[in-house]
Amino acid sequence: MRRPVGRPIGSSGTASTGAPEAGNLAPAAATHTPLASVVASSPRLTAAALAGLAARLDERDRAILRTLATFRLARGGQLRRLHLPAVDPRSARRTLARLQDLQLIARLERQIGGKRAGSDGSLYQLTSAGMRLARPGSPARSPWSVSTRFQDHILAVTELYVGLSEVHRARLITLSAFIPEAERRFAGPFGQPVTLWADAFIRLDGVDYFDVFFVEADFDNESAATIRRKAEAYYAYYLTGREQTQHGGVFPKVIFLAKSPQHAARLIQAIATGPRAGRRLFGVGLYEGAVTLLIGGGPGPLTSEGVAA
Repeated sequence: MRRPVGRPIGSSGTASTGAPEAGNLAPAAATHTPLASVVASSPRLTAAALAGLAARLDERDRAILRTLATFRLARGGQLRRLHLPAVDPRSARRTLARLQDLQLIARLERQIGGKRAGSDGSLYQLTSAGMRLARPGSPARSPWSVSTRFQDHILAVTELYVGLSEVHRARLITLSAFIPEAERRFAGPFGQPVTLWADAFIRLDGVDYFDVFFVEADFDNESAATIRRKAEAYYAYYLTGREQTQHGGVFPKVIFLAKSPQHAARLIQAIATGPRAGRRLFGVGLYEGAVTLLIGGGPGPLTSEGVAA
């Protein structure tokens, strides 16, 4: 049975058409300190040398660079599924190796899945030259230094985007927007400035409805107090009504993704300690199967008793 449309939180009965545009995939301004300790920066290139490199790239190469600029980090398998779905793994490896030889991307030493994962498990990020080509006109910077824990977090968000893109390519649903590190600024209850960061803002369009989400991919690294404060910030933002004006009166459903059922239970318990009236804004689901969960409208909201509906 298809879910009803026109709900005040997370879904509406008006759909849009078309594939996601580049502007919908633009990352928020980076807030992490750029360091050169993970991979060596490529040599400083003149504008002429950079133009020469750009002339050697096709649109697929540029798309790979833009993806790495947006998410900062991706596995080889994610890049292959996203940009090279119709080619064999060996050809995909050659494409990434060529970009590496051009010193536009760099492969990190860490391997996901061990040696058996092969190039699909290799981690890639942009060099400084790759950043300049991916974001023309942006300030030159060194590659980001990212801790192992935060690498896993980034890769989880990247995987969510890749999975939704595959569903979009199969024309099962339209991925109209996916914005990682989505930033929202508003005035708090006492007029203080508040900045809310979501791991991702997502809009999915069906035939006669759309769903909008704020997603939090929590890997059990945050305390219950931190989760409660995050939920309280979302509720305070909801009360401003600002987001609803952008989506026809709809506020995005806030989904916390957990790595296990036990972790999900802890998230529900933490959120339930917040304002009772705000619990219906939130849903908790498992990261495994998150794509299916999202295209189905997301998990049910928490009840006033703090349990999943």
